[in-house]
Amino acid sequence: MRSERARELLTRLTPKLLRAIANAGNPDEAFARFASFFAGLSAGVQVLALLEARPALLDLLARLLTVAPPLADNSGAPPGAA
Repeated sequence: MRSERARELLTRLTPKLLRAIANAGNPDEAFARFASFFAGLSAGVQVLALLEARPALLDLLARLLTVAPPLADNSGAPPGAA
């Protein structure tokens, strides 16, 4: 986490994030893909703020990460990187 704000958001979201990943069908794969997705973001604080504001997106993101691997693999990549 590059900023204090990002660390605070992630700390608050972690329990919900872990629940969403656990319910996604393949928790290990979903977690690995989330880590890859998040690492590919240039500014994670905006995504974390969005996920905090719209908790239902956590469930959708977790499902995306398990049921659509090619889409998930490219979802955090910078434009033109895929």
